[in-house]
Amino acid sequence: MKCETDGNPQPEFDFTKDGNEIAGQGGILTLKAVKRSDAGIYECKATDFDNLDADLSGEITMVVSYIDPVSVVPAGPLFVKLGDMVEVQCKTKSSGSHTIQWKKGSEVLSQTGMLSIQKASYENAGQYMCVGAVATVPGLTAMGSVNITVKGAPIIETPVNGLVAKQGEMVTLKCSAHGYPAPQFTWKPSGKESVSVEGPRVVSTLTLEASVEVMKDGVTCEVSNEHGKDSKLFSVSIKEARGNDADRAAGQQQGGSSTVVIAVVVCVLLLLAAVALIYFLNKSGKLPCGKKTTKEVSAGEVNNDIVVEMKTEKSNEQAGLLNKGPATEQ
Repeated sequence: MKCETDGNPQPEFDFTKDGNEIAGQGGILTLKAVKRSDAGIYECKATDFDNLDADLSGEITMVVSYIDPVSVVPAGPLFVKLGDMVEVQCKTKSSGSHTIQWKKGSEVLSQTGMLSIQKASYENAGQYMCVGAVATVPGLTAMGSVNITVKGAPIIETPVNGLVAKQGEMVTLKCSAHGYPAPQFTWKPSGKESVSVEGPRVVSTLTLEASVEVMKDGVTCEVSNEHGKDSKLFSVSIKEARGNDADRAAGQQQGGSSTVVIAVVVCVLLLLAAVALIYFLNKSGKLPCGKKTTKEVSAGEVNNDIVVEMKTEKSNEQAGLLNKGPATEQ
C-alpha cells in the first residue's frame, strides 16, 4: 500500500491497522504472505510540520478471501463389501459463500457435501474428489479425495468369442474380470498367457491353437479369490468371408446382367445356326419345297375333300391352291 500527498517534498507517513501502529517505509507498506488475520482497516497519516493542525490521512479496508482445507469423513482409503451402503461427508469453511461438489472423473455426483452409494458395485470403486470453491473469487478452491475399494468375489465380463480363418490357426482370447483381492486366472485348455490391469479390471490374455478340440468344446476362463469364483466359456469358430451388403447387391446385379447377356447371345447363335442349316438344305435340294413337282389327285380319290396342287417355279417360292367342290380332274 502506498501513501502520497500533493506536497513537495513528501512528508513522513505513519501506518496503523485497526488503530495499532505498524511499520512502513517511505510511504509504502508491504505485507508478505497475506493471512486472513491481515484483513482490516489500514490508515496512513502524514505530518506537516508547517501546519500541524492539517488533517492529512487516508484509509482503506482490506478483505482477505480464503477457503479452508477440505475435510473428508471418514478419511480414506475405504474398503467396503460388494453390495454395502457407503456414505462420505465433505466439509470446509470460507470467507464467503462457497459450493461443494463430489466428483468422479468429470462426472458431478453430489452438490450437498454428502456422497452416498446405496449398493456398492465394482463400478463404484475408484477415487472420488471433493471440490470446494468460493463463488465470488474465481480460482479460489480447495480439494480433498477418498479412494473406495469394493471387496468381493470376482465377476467376469461378457466374453468375446474367438474367430479364425481356418482350423489350426492361432487364436487370442481376453478374459476381463472385476474383483478384490485381484482374481487368479485358470484357462482350460491352457496356452500362452499374460495378465494386465486395465483401470478397475484385471485382464488375462490367452493365445493358443484353434485345434479340433478347441473348436468343438471351446475354452473356459475361470477366476477366483478368497471371496468366491466365476467362469465363462469362450467359443472359437471359423469366420465367414463376407463382403458388405453393397458389394453383395452389386455382385447379384452384375450376375443377373451377365445371365441375361449370355441368354441373348445363345439365342442369337441358335437362330443363326438354324438359318444356316435351312439355307444349306435348301441349296442341296434336300428340302421337299425345293423340288419342282406337281401332285395330281385322281378324281376317284377325292370326294368332297380338299385338293391341293403345289407348284414351284423358283427354288425359294411356294404356291398353293385350295378348292372345295365336286371332284374334277386337275
